[in-house]
Amino acid sequence: MKLSVLLGNCESISHYRLRQDMSYEEFAKAVPLTTYSDWEPLILEQIQTGTQKICVGTQRYQPTSGSTAAHKWIPYTKAFMKEMDSAVQAWLGDLGFRQSKALRGAQYWSLSWLPQEQRSNRPSNDDLELLPGWKRKILQKMMAVPASVTFADTMEESQFATLAYLCSRQDLTLVSVWSPTFWLSLLDRLTEWQPLLEETLASGKWAFPKFNSKIQAPKNTYAANILNALTGESLLKKLWPALAQISCWDSAGSEIWTKKVRTKHPGILVQGKGLWATEGVITIPFKDKFPAAVTSHFLEWIDLESQKVLPTWALRKGQRVQPVLTGGHGLLRYKLNDSMEVTGFMDQTPTLEFRGRLRETDLVGERCRLN
Repeated sequence: MKLSVLLGNCESISHYRLRQDMSYEEFAKAVPLTTYSDWEPLILEQIQTGTQKICVGTQRYQPTSGSTAAHKWIPYTKAFMKEMDSAVQAWLGDLGFRQSKALRGAQYWSLSWLPQEQRSNRPSNDDLELLPGWKRKILQKMMAVPASVTFADTMEESQFATLAYLCSRQDLTLVSVWSPTFWLSLLDRLTEWQPLLEETLASGKWAFPKFNSKIQAPKNTYAANILNALTGESLLKKLWPALAQISCWDSAGSEIWTKKVRTKHPGILVQGKGLWATEGVITIPFKDKFPAAVTSHFLEWIDLESQKVLPTWALRKGQRVQPVLTGGHGLLRYKLNDSMEVTGFMDQTPTLEFRGRLRETDLVGERCRLN
């Protein structure tokens, strides 16, 4: 855990006197557990002034929520995105070995929608930004939906454009989203907008009212005929005959919605995603289990019974824990409000399953003020 390499010459390194050769015990003693409220003033100051408060090399600030509630702005640095890429590649590697059909055609990845008030403040919401440039160039050629849909004026226009492109791709093999409700809402929109989608694909011109014409409309008369002739499950099968896998959350509160996804797509593998958050990745799907993402961030865990903070190597089967991460975005010993259970081990790496959200609390005594 070479924090000075990850974070660069920022104020957090000096404030906590962090060194590359620190032991875990020294690190845990030097840095308190934190929440977003500890880091928010520093992040906002870093955004406004460009000073290196908690990290260097920030490429963008990612909001944690698509709602209109107060957002948490997470710095996405080159170091942090490399950590996320490590988890993505492990998942894709296992997927290619165990479910290679999912990688043989077009893919759709979506992590979130931008809320209306942010659509003019960010150049892109392309999920491939998580990956290095050379990998983005390769995967962009495989994506069913171009990143340009981000530039639509409204969320509804982005949704309509996304559906138009998806309906035009009979070679779609993989869908990867965060929440199953996200995919279900798109399918509901597909039913609602079916005549408009048919018209768009038949003509190659947007049939959606007042659509931003700067985005190229797809044309596929075969798909238009399918939209004209079929509904329900038959429509989905005919639109996407090669679809092999859908990846989404499938535990705790998402379980009931994942069942509905499976009902909509009988015979299609719906794989649980593990625990990914805007702040980092905690577990990944691998060999039908969810090992801790130990090659990404530095992870710790609060035992929810004893409240003792443990390193990953000290976990035992059956524990209920709350994840704590330290990453290249500068968030040190950052608590995520999730409950997880240690289900076993893959070699020496613990496997965990998400059990639900914890109530939002802030029990941190020391604040992360650097002035």
